[in-house]
Amino acid sequence: RVVTQSLVNRKSLAMAAEPEGEEATEVDQFVPEDTNEANEVAELPRVPCHIFLPVVPAARVIGKGGASIKAIREQSGASLRVLQKELPQEMQRREDRVAVITGEAHQVQEAIAGVLERVFDRSGLPETAEGSLRERDYIVEVLVPEKSGSHLIGQKGERVKLLCQETKCDIRVGQDRVSGLGEQKKVRISGSSAADAAGAIWRLMEVLGELVAGGVLKSDHFDLRSGSLAFPQRRDQKEVAIRLLIAKEEAAWILGKRGNKIARLRDWAKVNMIDAESPPFDESERVVEISTAQLDSRVKVVQMVLEDLESRQEASEKLRLLVPTDHFGSVMGHRGETLRSIIQSSRASVQQHKAEALEGKEYRFRLMEIKGDISQRVDVVRQVHSALENRGNRDIGAAPGGAFRPAMAMGGMAGMAGLAVNLAGALSGARTAPGLTAGSDLGTLTLQLAMPNEEMAHLLSSNSSGIARRAGVKLSSARGAGGLPVLKVSGTAVANSVACYLIQDRLF
Repeated sequence: RVVTQSLVNRKSLAMAAEPEGEEATEVDQFVPEDTNEANEVAELPRVPCHIFLPVVPAARVIGKGGASIKAIREQSGASLRVLQKELPQEMQRREDRVAVITGEAHQVQEAIAGVLERVFDRSGLPETAEGSLRERDYIVEVLVPEKSGSHLIGQKGERVKLLCQETKCDIRVGQDRVSGLGEQKKVRISGSSAADAAGAIWRLMEVLGELVAGGVLKSDHFDLRSGSLAFPQRRDQKEVAIRLLIAKEEAAWILGKRGNKIARLRDWAKVNMIDAESPPFDESERVVEISTAQLDSRVKVVQMVLEDLESRQEASEKLRLLVPTDHFGSVMGHRGETLRSIIQSSRASVQQHKAEALEGKEYRFRLMEIKGDISQRVDVVRQVHSALENRGNRDIGAAPGGAFRPAMAMGGMAGMAGLAVNLAGALSGARTAPGLTAGSDLGTLTLQLAMPNEEMAHLLSSNSSGIARRAGVKLSSARGAGGLPVLKVSGTAVANSVACYLIQDRLF
């Protein structure tokens, strides 16, 4: 009876995933006639179960001296590992963990139950928490191959709806890849009990097994490989956590019901919410700290936060960014040139406040108020933190006497790291520097930069790169002396400086 009912459920799920217009086969035709046939049909390829674990639940699963994980292995007979150092560096920085369970069907089921028993252990909660924390949903996240996402959802979401009905759990398939992992997504399961959540995980494993049996998935789709980044952070960059100052009401909105919203943000970076220090800030305010990820991933979190806050009735076009006082000079630049360039390229309104004096000392953060649409505010955050994290690298590429040293072809590509040098200051000391030609308009200069190849020159000069629009310059690709591919940058000294910085960021 159990096998027959399982097969009926699988048939219903298969019908939900079929394209519209196809004639469905009768369910009773799918039910096997004898036990041997039932066992043969029910036997599915074994797939590894990957349960995503934050650091604290992972510690409970392992236990003191590894006692808990050993007990789960002995009781279930399954292979159970909690990955930490084996994970990509980006996940290690976020202190993420992944429990990997393999074995026979009954072994994996029992191991899943053992893991969730530790993850959801609420025995240590005080009696006063009886009416709140003890009644919260049991939420767990499972990693699945990205290719399985559309098959799990089904046409118009019918398949995932049937899974929710069958397991009595809320099942949500993530839209984005897990940051730091290649070709993996998260499936979020919320149940009213640990047993329901464990049953939903096992049902998910059965569906993945069916996809393997059908040739949709292969074994290598379950490998936890490091995700490639388009522009990886260089070793000489020093990460500075992005800190957003928010009101109490905004904090509740960002957290979401039962922490659902902030959990999605943590797919991209380590996101913490702490009380703002009082003074200098109001005691009701909060600080969102975004750290331990590539700058692109951290900025993505900022964008997600702003897009979410935009849906509030009390939405504001102002973003408050906290910048370390000790490094604020990197944001200002020489005579304020860096900050002026950021304002010019982003077209946002930026107001910076002096550091508050507390007990005779400057407060460790300075407040920047950024006004504009979402893209403008995000652009300012990106450029501010790019300036902070590249501090100390501004003199690379500067030749003696303050003249700008242009990048040379091929072997001179290391000089491209100096494209973001204080170009405006270099140009002010000489009417034309090597690699620079005077433009037709007063105050407009053209900079010719050697490129590694013609394709790169075309890519950077195209509208899709966004460099020309952001910097306020004209870009074009051409051939220089000896057929050397070059990128021409035409604009004011400050605009050219911004363009060079963006070109450097794209290349490295």
